[in-house]
Amino acid sequence: DPLTQYQAESGQCCMKCEPGTSMSEDSLSLTVNPTHCQTPQCNQCGENEYQDTYTAETMCKAQPYCDPNRNFVFVSDKSKTSRSPCFCKPGYHCTTEACIKCLPHTECKPGQRVKSIGNHSQDTVCEKCPSGTFSIGTSEPDCKKWTVCEPGHQVKTNGTATSDTVCGK
Repeated sequence: DPLTQYQAESGQCCMKCEPGTSMSEDSLSLTVNPTHCQTPQCNQCGENEYQDTYTAETMCKAQPYCDPNRNFVFVSDKSKTSRSPCFCKPGYHCTTEACIKCLPHTECKPGQRVKSIGNHSQDTVCEKCPSGTFSIGTSEPDCKKWTVCEPGHQVKTNGTATSDTVCGK
């Protein structure tokens, strides 16, 4: 089975080590002995290492370094059997699927509202306030309706996307 076995120099089919482990140097040099081919000596992957397939390799793969100075969150519980992805700290998002760099989420400007909140893999999406509404702050979740002047009051200043209607007597 090519998934779980390999062919040794002696021509024998030997067992590979399971995911999360690597083959010991001693086990590879002893593959001429059929006993070692059936039960290889495997070493657990070390800290910040992983092996995601059955292997005859003597070293595990290195987990990626998620640099906190590049706005990544430190991942403490890294898997021994799969590559642990880097995640951006809150308020930041990955720029590519490989997540090499984290950028801050876009801030919605006055006159806009948040259409969708950014997360680890997507930036915040902003949209203009609908007609008849406004926002004055940054990254407002919604726009407010313009004030309707009470009877006996008239519009002194019309509302805009960034200001409310001003009423006066």
